Amino acid sequence: MMNKRLDPPTGKEVGGEAGEIERQLFAALNSLPDAVLLIDDEGRINYANPSTEIVLGYPPEQMKGRHISEIIHPDDIGRVPGAGGGGPLPSKPGRSKFRARDCKNRYLWVESSHGPSRDEKGEINGVALSLRDVSERVELQETHDAEREQPLSIFESIGEIIYVADPFTYEVLYANRYLKEAFGRKLVGGLCYREFQNLDKPCDFCTNEIILKNRYEPYRWEYHNPVLDRHFAITDRIIKWPDGRDVRFELAIDITELKKAEKAMHESEERYRMLYESIPDGVVMMDMGGRIQECNPAHMDMLGYNAEEIKHLTYMDFTPERWHRMEEEIIETQTKVRGYSDIYEKEYIKKDGSTFPVALRNWLIRDEEGNPKGMWAIVQDISERKRAEEELRRYREHQEDLVGERIARLEEVNAELETFAYSVSHDLRAPSRAMQGFSRALQEDYEEVLDEKGKDYAERIVSAARRMDNLIKDLLEYSRVTRKEMKLERISLDEVVKEALRQLDAEIKEKEAKVSVECPLPYAKGHFATLVQVVANLVSNALTFTANGVRPEVRIRVEERDGWVRLLVLDNGIGIAPEQQERVFRIFERLHGVETYPGTGIGLAVVKRGVERMGGQVGVNSQEGRGSEFWIELQKG
Repeated sequence: MMNKRLDPPTGKEVGGEAGEIERQLFAALNSLPDAVLLIDDEGRINYANPSTEIVLGYPPEQMKGRHISEIIHPDDIGRVPGAGGGGPLPSKPGRSKFRARDCKNRYLWVESSHGPSRDEKGEINGVALSLRDVSERVELQETHDAEREQPLSIFESIGEIIYVADPFTYEVLYANRYLKEAFGRKLVGGLCYREFQNLDKPCDFCTNEIILKNRYEPYRWEYHNPVLDRHFAITDRIIKWPDGRDVRFELAIDITELKKAEKAMHESEERYRMLYESIPDGVVMMDMGGRIQECNPAHMDMLGYNAEEIKHLTYMDFTPERWHRMEEEIIETQTKVRGYSDIYEKEYIKKDGSTFPVALRNWLIRDEEGNPKGMWAIVQDISERKRAEEELRRYREHQEDLVGERIARLEEVNAELETFAYSVSHDLRAPSRAMQGFSRALQEDYEEVLDEKGKDYAERIVSAARRMDNLIKDLLEYSRVTRKEMKLERISLDEVVKEALRQLDAEIKEKEAKVSVECPLPYAKGHFATLVQVVANLVSNALTFTANGVRPEVRIRVEERDGWVRLLVLDNGIGIAPEQQERVFRIFERLHGVETYPGTGIGLAVVKRGVERMGGQVGVNSQEGRGSEFWIELQKG
């Protein structure tokens, strides 16, 4: 078979109507996104469209004259018609998939549609191939090696709807697979208005007249197809069909999702406009010179201007002069530097000349190149807030006067309490000590005269006077812990416990108690003297409430957690019933008679009050007959 070159016509080689047909077909091939190659009967490439450079990296001029086998993997040459040399050329369209070599000597998987190329006599003189890069799809689909033979034209590889129809008879001459899949049936041979629109007559919006009038010029339009319920961007044009007719060529790109996005954007803009119009605060936009470009009704209402009047003003026109310099500095140092300002306050001048306070923040507006082109601001009328602040200021001044008076009165009361405490300490304790002294003298000097009842009465007087003296002393201690000023410091709990045990040394020895401390102890924030009294009271309480015949055992240890120090005093005493554990920290609360366990019922109240004044907490965990675990909790030092 004689080799015949398949280069696109230049207008000189082929004339007349046949030449025009070829030019139109090659124009269509040049516009396809897939690589298109025309191969002669010896396997040499005579034509490559511009997309060849996109798919394989070779400019079209570098492809011409090369043998097709040079760009095909050796193992895949048999899959490409005309590539092996000497074999029969295909007589009908088909599809294949093979590995093609690009300009960087890399192999990529391509999906190819092929069909026979014919000369003027209709004899096959070559092969037309379209190549689409499907490397990613092949990698994702591990098993996709089988060939699928389908009667596809070159346009079958284009991923959009394409069809050809006779503009005079409306007959569908060609429909690609995407269109057939969309409608789910064979369309070729039917009438376009019936197949695509379910109509009995040509569509009112048919573009045949337009494209026939402007022959070979593309006509672009958009349309919603009610049958498919999809939006399309359509390009129509007249091309020459192989039989010489002028036919309608249509490419329809599905833009349904784009339309949905546009609708959503439009709805969003509508919601923004409603918000912009209804927001109670002022919104104003201006150019970099400060001239008002646009503002919402709230901004115009607060100033008293209408839309036409305010467009002739700058923001300086309704800002008192004393605020100009401050606002210019804010715009230069904040808005222009970081794109927005802090919230700041100034005043506005109304149209009638009156002023009122506002709070605002402005933002920078940039053009597409990132250069400042304007600003916008949200402005709030704060007149009511300012009035409220002024009223609050006057109220606070009044309250400060009242507080001063009350502080003076409290200082007076505290002085009276100090005097009372001194009186209690000296005047009340003196008679109780006298009672103890005379009772002891009576017992010693008149021991032989007093009978057993008299001796019992004298002992009871001594005991009662001692209890009264202890009660007065504990009340004074509680009063002191409640009233005295405490300056919290970083204190060593080791030193606190050591001092408390020193004060209790006699009592510990008298009761032959065993006291152990898990050292070293950490630091805590507190008042040293008060903390010594607290620990001493807890240890004394543990020594006191022990069953008869049981040697007291006290253990002191510390737990640390989350910035707090918990000091625990554990004993082997009689324990406390759960329902009684909150009562033990109340003043004058006693769970046992004075005859059983001595005390005034104030010691643990002093513990609670002292710890709370140091910003801490107290508590107890106990069971009757199984000892108690008293704890205090203070901040770490």
